[in-house]
Amino acid sequence: MQRQSCLLILPFLGVAIGLLAACSSEDDPDSVEETAVGEELCGTQAGERVADSLAAAYIAAELPEGSAPTFPAYGAEGTSVVASGECTFTVAAFVDVRTAAGETVRRPYTVTMTRQPDNSWPVQSLEIGD
Repeated sequence: MQRQSCLLILPFLGVAIGLLAACSSEDDPDSVEETAVGEELCGTQAGERVADSLAAAYIAAELPEGSAPTFPAYGAEGTSVVASGECTFTVAAFVDVRTAAGETVRRPYTVTMTRQPDNSWPVQSLEIGD
């Protein structure tokens, strides 16, 4: 019985912590919330970094299980992030993946996404080369 009551409390605790964090960030003028919300990410290096990370996540989700993808660091040679239009970013990079035979193969990719006002980043196009 005690374990069940603890499990019922956990979701409420999560909501309370979320509300507390939201209230404290509104009262704090030095809050870093600005970098996650608003147009501050459009056309900035911070936006490029977010786009680069999200592109890697989108690509990893498309790869077969067990491929152990390895992505280059932001700004590495052979990679680019271009901001254009209304908060649209195109990431061109590569990923090293393990084949079923155990070999490592480098595959180029391009992902274009647009940041929305609700802070979602839907993909407009995604291409993975051979």
